[in-house]
Amino acid sequence: MKIFLKIMGKVNPIKKSLCLFLCVIMLPLGSCGIKDTVNKATEEDVKSLLSVDFSSETYPIDKSFFEAEELNYSSFSKTQSVTAVAMTACGDSLAVLARSMAGDGDQLIFYDQTGTQTAGFGAAEKLQTDIANVLYIAGVGNRLAAYVSVFDDKLQQSKDEICIFDKSGALLCEPFLLSFEDASFSVTGMSVLQSGEIVLSGYSSAGNVFYVYDAEMKYLFEVSGNNLSGKILESNGIVYVDGMINIKGKDKYCFYPVDMSTGKLSSVIDVSEVTGSCVVTSNSGKLYAEDTTTLYAIDLSAKNKKALVEWKELNIDRSEYSYISPICILSDDVIYVLGVDRTSGYDIGKIVLLTRQDSNPNKEKQTLILGGFDVSYDESLLSTINSFNQSNDKYRIEVKDYLVDVDWSQTEKANEDIEKCRQQMYLDVLSGKGPDIFYNVGYYSRINSFAVYEANNFLMDLYPLMESDPEFQITDFLPSVVDACTVNGKLCKMPVHFSLGSIDVNSSVTGGISSWTTDEFDAIAASLPSGMQMITNKTPLELLEFSLADSMNFFVDATAQKTNFDSEEFYKLLKWAKTYGIKIPEKADEREYVDEGEQIKNGQLACLANVNLRSTLDFSVYLPEIIGSTPDIIGYPSPEKNGPSIFPEELVGISNWCNCPEGAWVFVKYLLADDYQTQYADDYKYAYSTGGGGGGNGFPVRIESMQAMIDLAMDPPDVERDGDDSNAEPIILTQEQADACMYAINSANTLYYPDLQIYAIIEEEVQSYFLDQKSAEEVSALIQNRVQTMIYERK
Repeated sequence: MKIFLKIMGKVNPIKKSLCLFLCVIMLPLGSCGIKDTVNKATEEDVKSLLSVDFSSETYPIDKSFFEAEELNYSSFSKTQSVTAVAMTACGDSLAVLARSMAGDGDQLIFYDQTGTQTAGFGAAEKLQTDIANVLYIAGVGNRLAAYVSVFDDKLQQSKDEICIFDKSGALLCEPFLLSFEDASFSVTGMSVLQSGEIVLSGYSSAGNVFYVYDAEMKYLFEVSGNNLSGKILESNGIVYVDGMINIKGKDKYCFYPVDMSTGKLSSVIDVSEVTGSCVVTSNSGKLYAEDTTTLYAIDLSAKNKKALVEWKELNIDRSEYSYISPICILSDDVIYVLGVDRTSGYDIGKIVLLTRQDSNPNKEKQTLILGGFDVSYDESLLSTINSFNQSNDKYRIEVKDYLVDVDWSQTEKANEDIEKCRQQMYLDVLSGKGPDIFYNVGYYSRINSFAVYEANNFLMDLYPLMESDPEFQITDFLPSVVDACTVNGKLCKMPVHFSLGSIDVNSSVTGGISSWTTDEFDAIAASLPSGMQMITNKTPLELLEFSLADSMNFFVDATAQKTNFDSEEFYKLLKWAKTYGIKIPEKADEREYVDEGEQIKNGQLACLANVNLRSTLDFSVYLPEIIGSTPDIIGYPSPEKNGPSIFPEELVGISNWCNCPEGAWVFVKYLLADDYQTQYADDYKYAYSTGGGGGGNGFPVRIESMQAMIDLAMDPPDVERDGDDSNAEPIILTQEQADACMYAINSANTLYYPDLQIYAIIEEEVQSYFLDQKSAEEVSALIQNRVQTMIYERK
């Protein structure tokens, strides 16, 4: 098991960018043929298809609902675990490539438009060989083309073939043996055009390439060029390949029409405004595109865009069937989606059939909007929303992710988009059009904190809802968490799971403390052995941010409308941050990090700063390995000597303008129930994961769930984990470590809950102090004046 420690402040804010980026760009391409044509495309050469020029239509709400039914595999025995690998339309049927997890051979299975299996056969059996690995499939009318790697016993090597089967598995012609002049070429996909051409897509040392053959596998031509992405598409009989082009410094998604007589590419068409995040191919010759909310049918020639499926209306688990899942569209009313179930610790492909209905059972339900950042990617949340929506006959939750329109392809642009999205959510809230339920997840608790909303009285007090619910008792929850979230007698937000933000130190250095002032920190620093420093890797601004996240209530009393920045306590905090922070690099990419774990082991460093503790494994494995003992878990230095901070991995609240607070509370209570609390905690995920990893959301906030996690860690289940040493002893939490974990949790008395508007002022003003341009007193006075004015204006 790889041992690592999750350090707050190093979380990648674009953790989903790769999936989204690959959905549009697979690999940059530079090759022969028409390289110059594409390279020389200028802004004037590009034809732009704008969304405003397209007519849009959608189905009425009654016909926007699709019944969902997952496929089963009667070709396999019921005891076999089967994974769907690929699918394709084959005439008016669906062809599925499936295999058992036991490796019993590839099966090609056919389903009709009702999801009924109509035929199926084993590839190896039909090819009369022991080993036949089917890599890709594509429908050719009612025939099925399969790219197969067959092991030749005589030659003791594999050969790649294209085989054409009918639905019974009969070969319709001799397999076509594949060979390529370019030995570096590797196939990544296969598709069939409406007119019968078979296309192999892949990449070579020169980049992405499309090899085009006729229906009898006679080679026709090769398509290649700079900036191509890897998909070949059709719309109204015109064939395109997709790619990217840079216009005024911005990358745009585009199509290049293909001359099917020569393979040459002609004009460049900017389709970035009309296609959505992912373009979906179809054997019908129609073009489809999807984003995180909708599946569209697009007619480029007629400039028509039709919304076929609103994902929010589906009763499917969007953590398994996401917006980047492969889709096979047999008609506007029959759609198949290939998803992935990861609950077993390894990926299992599964397929759901979506069939349009004449009536929508959701129409009579009260719809509540859950809004936040990155919520489209939170698998535990999406799965829970699906369960809630299917089990509740009165209320329904729909997700509004304010990050859906972010352009992740360029980091700087993405950061700008994130800020625009944050501002848009705030404007929606100010205008009373914001979400009914606020939901923050992980990293975005930092950049989209609820603190501003609470300060402006936009969040509802949850206590009255709790007190009027006979099934709910606030005493069932960790007192330290509840107390940290309560402000002036109101509980306007609640973590669902949390981690601890702290500074961790060997107790021989700090003597068993859980909090300290800056003076006490200085005293311990002065007593360190020669050659040992207290903290490294953190800039003065970061240290100040971490400390203020825990102690802002000391400097700002919103109720009394008083601020306390022009004070001795704030001067000391500024001095502390400047003294122990590393030098600020001129450029972000010039910043260097040292290995804190190695420095601690070598006696060069005392504190492991900004640590994110989220499971009992941190106490039984990670911290003992790095620090060598059960350490002191300490809060950042502060005037009030605060303990560790509660970092909400998920944070939920209800808006003050919600017109159905009782329905919103039913869902919030669903998140706080023991089932969700326990099953999505890190310890539970780790204990029952056959993949040997965690992947949960942190500590639960419910007392019985937290105790269940402790019990589980002290007496772990006997689960064989894929990839782990079968002879390794299980990781067992000792009573001493369990006590240390609970002591740290009970010592946590502040919520990491940054007020971004106040932070923006502080960050702007303190730079001059850290750069020795102004004194601490001058900077503090400026901050005092500006923040005090803001506090007055809020009321």
